[in-house]
Amino acid sequence: LAHQLSNAAHHAHHSAEANAHHFTWWERQLLSDMHHAAQDAERFHRTVESYFSSPHAVISHLQHLNSWAARVERQIYFAHSFHHVVHDWQNAMMTLRRINAYFPHGGGHGGGHGNLTPREVARTSRFDRVYSSRM
Repeated sequence: LAHQLSNAAHHAHHSAEANAHHFTWWERQLLSDMHHAAQDAERFHRTVESYFSSPHAVISHLQHLNSWAARVERQIYFAHSFHHVVHDWQNAMMTLRRINAYFPHGGGHGGGHGNLTPREVARTSRFDRVYSSRM
């Protein structure tokens, strides 16, 4: 899942960069935040690979990654991104929510969903509620 998250976050970031069209402060901030989130997802992937030698680092890094993801969620709304950019980011967020479900006490956003399916977890997300009403 960490590998999927890294790929999805990078794909969403590259898609957003390729489709930047307003060049407003919000859009520049979104691109910056997406860049940081994608880089953090890549670092998280490397951290997960060393889980057995440092499990607390994974939890800490996941919390940091959740913070970046939350920033992107806020920015993507104001940047008026294209539908496919939002969809690409939603795919990354779905993977992050699945990862958070494995760490109920340390994941942060989405953690502690217990036995919910990914679709049920997605329905609880503020991000999905906002964007489903806009599309």
